[in-house]
Parts: sequence; structure tokens; C-alpha cells
Amino acid sequence: MTRLSVGVPVYNHGKYIKQTILSLLNQEVAPYEIVVSNNHSTDETQDVLKEFEGRIRIITPPDHLPLFQHFNFLISQLSGDWVALMGADDIAKPNWAKVLSSGIGVSKNTVMVRSGLEFIDGAGDVVNRHYLLSLRKITPPPKTFREGLLGPKSNLYFCAFKKETLDKVGRFPQEFALFGDWALYQRLAPHGIFVYQHDIIGQYRTLYRQGLQKRRLAAEIGDEVILYKTFFPAIAQRYFPSENHRIKKAARRVFVRRIATASRLLEPSERASISDGLGELADLADGQYLLERFMQGEVFPWPRANPVRRVLRTAYHALRSYV
Repeated sequence: MTRLSVGVPVYNHGKYIKQTILSLLNQEVAPYEIVVSNNHSTDETQDVLKEFEGRIRIITPPDHLPLFQHFNFLISQLSGDWVALMGADDIAKPNWAKVLSSGIGVSKNTVMVRSGLEFIDGAGDVVNRHYLLSLRKITPPPKTFREGLLGPKSNLYFCAFKKETLDKVGRFPQEFALFGDWALYQRLAPHGIFVYQHDIIGQYRTLYRQGLQKRRLAAEIGDEVILYKTFFPAIAQRYFPSENHRIKKAARRVFVRRIATASRLLEPSERASISDGLGELADLADGQYLLERFMQGEVFPWPRANPVRRVLRTAYHALRSYV
């Protein structure tokens, strides 16, 4: 029988953590365990957690840890053979554990299960439903690696991972500030099958922290430099040599998207603050001429999606709204 452990890393989410925990306690199929790791919060988180003593396990790392070190500490404390993390401001629908557990049984070679989700705002209102339309039910290597070259195809809090494989690959890489989840998926890619469950299993809270995208811009660019300069090439060299040529093409597309986003978020006078990181990304993507235009103040349009895919996606979401 599959034992699915759920870990909730929390730091100063006292406003939302009660709702998160209640959603995990209200599952159609109960998880093997629910463990909340309080990363030395300074708000009301500790008081909220006291309400759940005896119903969940509450732990605290020895010291306050950076994001992905905290995730790794929490995973080390989970005893199930499969593990899942839940954001401390997010909500699991009642089918969350059931759907993930069902996906685990699709193949003995499964190392990750992922599913669909809703995006909600700070008040809990649904702003978007997100099915992963580009994914097949079963994705084997090397497609697992290939699909992640342009960005993560999964949301961390609506996935389950085989713990034995997580331990084998070293869990979350700790050199990343924000994209450690993306890097983890690529670390897992050579080691088994990714399963997609076509269900909405939870709600991811977004759009409630003013200016967050702008504040994270430099860190995201720094992570992308690491991914495309060293991290992806190392995986390709070891496991998928035939995929190596795709990395530079992917870096080019990501750079174009990144510079379009940055040109809308930053005034010309603010752009010097990310010039070094963007310069490294431009070198990897042969995009120096775009960088020069960006530094001169140009605003770039968002790259247009394939028109056929755009029409099909719109039609699909319209049909799903009636289900």
C-alpha cells in the first residue's frame, strides 16, 4: 500500500495556514501523515499551529533556513515512501491525496505525479483554472527532460514524488533562490516516468503580494543563468547527450520571454539593476542586440504563441467551463 506523506513548509503565513491544514485534514483519502515545519515564523503562525497539536506533527528546523534547504529538511523528516509538499497559503481540494495516490499506481517506474489546479487571489476567489494541456498521461525519459527546458511543467504543491528517487538525486538543489523546483524536475527526469492526472486537485494562491514579480526579477534571472549555463548541460551530458543541442534553443526562447517581461516591469532608469544577469543570459542565447535595445529603454512585445494551439486551448477551456 502506498504511504503518501504530506509536508507543509511554513514561514509567516499565519493568515492562511489554518485553512491549508484543514484542507489536508478533510481529504477523501487520508494521507499517511501530515507534517508542518515552522521555519521560525515571527507572526501568529505558532499560535495557529497549537490548535492542531495531536492531529498533525509539528516540527522546527534547528535554525531559520533558506527556502530549498527548508524543503530538504522537511522531506528528511517524512516517513512515507511517497511525499508531497503543500504551500502554507494554498488549499488542497478533498480529492488532492486521492488523485495523487491513484497516479502513483499507473506504473512501477513512476517517480512523479502531477495534476491540474486553480489559481486564487488573496480573498480565495478563483481567477483561473489550469489544466496541463500539453502533457500526456505518461511521459518517459528523455521527454521528461525535454519538456522542462522551457520552464517547469508542474506546480510543486500539486505533485507527489517517490521519496527513494528524491533521496537518490539529492532532493532540491540548494544553489537556487527561486527555481529549485524546476531544477528538481529536471534532476528527476532521467530516473523514471512522470504521470499526469487530468483533475483539478487544489488552489494556488497568487496576486496578493504587491510588487512581488518585480522584486523577484533579479533572482529569477540569476537562477536561469545557472540552469542554462551549467545545470541543464550537466544532466544532458550524463544522461541525454542527444538532447544537448536543445538547451541553447531553449535559452534563446526563455531570454526573449524574460526581456519582454522585464521591459514591462522596469522603467529605463531601473534596468541597470539587472544588466549583469541579463548580460549572462544574453551571452548564452546570442541575444546581445536585444539586450542593447532593452538598456536603451525599448519595450518588447510578449512572444506570440502558435495560433492553432492558442485557438485549441481557448476552445478547450470554454468546453471545460460547462463540465
